[in-house]
Amino acid sequence: MINTRLPVAIAVPRYKIDEDRRVIDENGIVVEFYTLHLMSKNLDNMYLEEDRRMRLEARVEGKLKPLMQNIKVLRENAEYYLRENT
Repeated sequence: MINTRLPVAIAVPRYKIDEDRRVIDENGIVVEFYTLHLMSKNLDNMYLEEDRRMRLEARVEGKLKPLMQNIKVLRENAEYYLRENT
């Protein structure tokens, strides 16, 4: 592994998860931020760390609901979050 001198930030948007029922809530958006700390020389292995201080959450309200619902990448990221955090 090599140590990166300049941290690289990665933002991952997803739909909000109802933690009690473990279901996707398309009425909310969450953006999680990760920082790259280590990477192998051949780029096949990375160590990412979540920066919970930077986590953003917002409700989707009113006229924006038809626009912000059924977005494939947000749903896939939420499904991945559910699988990894079950």
